Amino acid sequence: MVGTLDLDNAADARGRRTGRRVAQSVILGVAVAFIGSSAWQLIEAVFPAAPAAASPGAPTDSAGRTCAEGVRRLAGALDRAREGATSSGGLMLPAEPTTEELWRAPSPEWDTASAVQRACTATSAGRDAWAALERLRSAQEQLAREGSAVLRPLRRELGAHLTPDLR
Repeated sequence: MVGTLDLDNAADARGRRTGRRVAQSVILGVAVAFIGSSAWQLIEAVFPAAPAAASPGAPTDSAGRTCAEGVRRLAGALDRAREGATSSGGLMLPAEPTTEELWRAPSPEWDTASAVQRACTATSAGRDAWAALERLRSAQEQLAREGSAVLRPLRRELGAHLTPDLR
């Protein structure tokens, strides 16, 4: 009887060790998969894939190309408008820029905005680009109106550190 109990205990011990090894292997596999997935997501977020370059033979009259060129041109006009609205020859900003002042600089390009919008609505990527441009335009208008008051004390402080001829 004593020999049988020892064999049973040995078999039980072997079974427990095997079960423990299987459980540890499963946990290790899940942990490795989770860490690998997390690392891959971080790599993609930090180092995004380069945008595909337009092929030299791509048609120049396609809606996607027209949209991309138009959005780029309109974004450049917004940059010019921002520079024009935030610089008044010196460090001080006008009290409240009007919508007319904000749109004086981008006017020539934005006169064709409806045509660009039509081209952009033809593709999914174009719709996303147009929406991003509209968000940028809206944020820029809001910043020009509300941001001038926020920036005024900082500009005064900066001006205090400059000689009068550089203010």
